[in-house]
Amino acid sequence: MNKRLTYLLCIIAFAGLATGCTADKAGKKIPDLTETYSNTDKKPFGAYIAYHQLVEMFYRNTIREEKRSFEESWKNIEDTGSIYVCLANSLHTTDEDVNSIIAYAEKGNAVFFAAGEFEQNLLTELGCKVSPVSLLEQFADKPYKNSGISIKTGDKFDSSSYRYFYFPLSAKISRYNSADTRVLGLNENGEPDFIVVFRGRGRIFLHCEPRAFSNY
Repeated sequence: MNKRLTYLLCIIAFAGLATGCTADKAGKKIPDLTETYSNTDKKPFGAYIAYHQLVEMFYRNTIREEKRSFEESWKNIEDTGSIYVCLANSLHTTDEDVNSIIAYAEKGNAVFFAAGEFEQNLLTELGCKVSPVSLLEQFADKPYKNSGISIKTGDKFDSSSYRYFYFPLSAKISRYNSADTRVLGLNENGEPDFIVVFRGRGRIFLHCEPRAFSNY
């Protein structure tokens, strides 16, 4: 499971590099940059490519789409050795959801969340803190820039894992419990933005830059 997950996350991070998102000299219209992370959305910040790569990589397994809360989903999941993947602009979790996420992982499953914002109840349970991109960076005179993230491969961080031209990929996980957590990725400033938290027989992966898994 560990090797497959590492391979999965690295492959997704390479996916979908597109050309710049500003209008060109011919005055072509800028594409819709709404961050939906929908598996049917083919626009820059949809997750059509990531979803279909998951389907291809796990073609021997059953893939089920869930639109219910994690608490409701967990009631019907009896597997072990499975992975739950969610890409979102904001991840909203009730206390019951958090309890279900922990129980799911402890039974030997993996959870992968990539989101720009996480509910505090989940972060508190995992002993970490996420610091999003600052408003100063987002509303600067020239907020767009060439930016990238790194993913750990072996003992090193690969700085070519994902790059694009848009808002900087500088969100970070500014606090975590080193006793049960490992850093798997860094933002453009060399700060953690991707971690794995070990719980029971399973793992919970948190990434705070969902744009890295978009079609762009």
